Parts: sequence; C-alpha cells; structure tokens
Amino acid sequence: MQLQATNNEMAPPSCSSKRGWSSSSLSGPPMILLSLAVIAEVAFWLCGIESQFSEVWLVLVAVPVILHFSAPKSVKPLPKCKVFEEEANDTKKRTGPPGSSPIGTTEKRRAAKRVATENSGSAGPTVAGPLEAERTALKAEFDMFVKSGDTNGAEGALKKLVDIGAASAVCYNMMISLCSKQHQAKEAQEWMRRMLESGVKPDVASFNCTIDACARAGDTARAEHWLQRMASVEVLPNTITCNTVINACARVGDMERAERWMGKFIGMGVVLDVISYSAMINACTKRRDVLSAERWLAMMAQNGVEANVVTYSTVISAYAKSGDKTGAERCLAAMLDRGVLADSIIYNAVIDTCAKARDVDGAEMWMTKMNEAGLKLTTITYNAVINACTKAGDAARAELWL
Repeated sequence: MQLQATNNEMAPPSCSSKRGWSSSSLSGPPMILLSLAVIAEVAFWLCGIESQFSEVWLVLVAVPVILHFSAPKSVKPLPKCKVFEEEANDTKKRTGPPGSSPIGTTEKRRAAKRVATENSGSAGPTVAGPLEAERTALKAEFDMFVKSGDTNGAEGALKKLVDIGAASAVCYNMMISLCSKQHQAKEAQEWMRRMLESGVKPDVASFNCTIDACARAGDTARAEHWLQRMASVEVLPNTITCNTVINACARVGDMERAERWMGKFIGMGVVLDVISYSAMINACTKRRDVLSAERWLAMMAQNGVEANVVTYSTVISAYAKSGDKTGAERCLAAMLDRGVLADSIIYNAVIDTCAKARDVDGAEMWMTKMNEAGLKLTTITYNAVINACTKAGDAARAELWL
C-alpha cells in the first residue's frame, strides 16, 4: 500500500492541470498589454490614420509577453519516496547515531578481524623472540669455542643449550669430535652417554666420532663396545665406521679383531673403499704378516676397488723390510700392469731389496725402469745400485756408477 501511494505521488501532472497552468499564465499584465495594443491598432485603422509606429507597438508588446512565458516557473518539490525514507531509517537503526560505534556493520567486522590478526601475529614473536635469540647466541658461542679448540668453553656453552632444550644431535657430535681431536676419549664417551640419556637420537656420525676417540686412545675394546651399541639403537654403520674400527685395530696390531670386523662389515653390505682395505693391509703389515696383506690386496682388486700408490707402497715396503725380493718385485710389477704410477720411494725400496739380495741385474733393471718413468735418480738410488755391486763382489761394475 505504501509503495502504491508513493507511485501515485510521483505520477506526472494530468492534462487538466496543464490547462489550468496555461490559463493562469495568460492572465495578468501580459493580457492587458496585448489588449491595449489591439485596441489602439483598431482605433487607428477605423480613423484612417496610418501609424508609422505600428511595428514598434507590436515589438513593445510582444517582447514582454515572450519573456513572461519563457521565464522558469517555480516547481514544487516532490515528496520524498517513502521506500527510501524507510531504508534510511533502517540504516540509522543499524549504524546508530553519529559518533557511536558502528556495531554490526561490515566495516566494524573487518576492522575487528584486522585488529585480531595483528594482535595474533604480534603476540608470537613477543613470547618466542627472547628464547630464540638466546638459542642463536648460545649456538654461535658454542660454535666459536669448537672452532678454536676450547674444550672447556664448548662444554659450558653446550650445557646451557641442554638446559634450555636447544642441544641437537649436531651439537653433541661437534662436542664429541672436539674431545676426540683433543685425545679426550673419556670425555667423548661421557657426552655420548649424555646424548643417549637426554633422548636425542644419535646418528652414524655420533658413533663414528666416539669410536674414533677410542681408536685414537688405542682402546679397541671400547671402540668395539660402541660399535655394538650402535646396532642396539638401529643405526647402520657406513664406510667411515669400518675405516675407524679397522684403524683402531691396526694401531695396536690386533689383526684378528680387524679381520673379524672386516668380515662383519662385508656381510652387512657396507661399501668398502680403498681406505678400508688399506687400513686392513696396514694392520697385517704391522704384524709382519705380508702374505695376509697381499691376500687383502688381491681381494681388493676382486671386489672392484682400485688400489692406489699408498696401498701398494705399504705392501712393497713390508716385503722390503722382510728381505723378500721376489714379493716386492711381484707387487711392483702388478702395480705397473694395473696402470698405477710408482714413485721414487717405491722404486728405491725395490732396488734396495735387490741390493740386499746381491741381485745386481735386478737392481740395475729397476733403476732403468725408474729412469724411463721420468723419475729423477737420487743419491739413494745410486747408492743402492753401488751397494748391490759391492755385495756381489763386482768392484769394477760399482765404479761405473760412481
């Protein structure tokens, strides 16, 4: 009903209203002027008087009339639409009076959400900021002590990290490795125990550092203990583990233990490298078991691991020390056949072995090969050949090398 009433109020004026407006416009001063002009013109015409100013009369009368009709009329303003008024009233009800809080509006909800987001975002760093800053500072301090080799300083910083729960496996590993390098096997093992008790899961590097600390101290029993403990926490050994254990056994000449663990590592599928086999060969040579060393050298080739100059040098030196000229020459020949270049130390060792065996021909042959390989013949080389000639009783031949 309200909408219908509004439409009626907004409807254009009717034809009758238009006619009323026209009649009201013609009445008044314009109609009087027009009437006077017509009467004057008729009077002049009846009297036969010609007026030269008839055109002027017409202009004087027509202009005011035209201006009167063309002037804008005052329009009565239309009443406001009730629908718009009701909507405005509803808006006022929702937003409230001026100056009040716009509760319930979209702007209010957006503003509240924005404030809540800012508050939630700023609350986190306020709480976690100091703790994170402390962790960063302590880790930087700990790293500085480790790099400088300051065991006491590193221990103090690590204890603080443990107290605030910021000590990771990397931190423990760095501490254990530092103790190992400082030959502090007891302290290294103590930190390993703390790591396990704290609930921090150790990795293979943790055990390798601990085993290395025991190996440096020559304590193969403790090294083997940590190797067994390694399996109890389901951490698999790697190549570094194998090398560390074998080196520990080699330092004390415990070949039996080294061979036993070497076999275990192979059975576990640990990939062995040239360092692994070289450590095993070194363990054999320390026991002067050159045949076992050469056997591991052959096994090394069978497993597709190429020996380097250090590996061959270890075996050849072992043969040279034992005076086994045949074994030394055999290893040097195998080395050259596999394309591994020998250095002057290896050639001199074989030449010296030939000299001790009074084999002048062999000494001169290896001296010639050494020269053909482009190596410089040193005083040690000439002395070895001269010594071979002297021991063979061939003084004239010895003089040729002077």
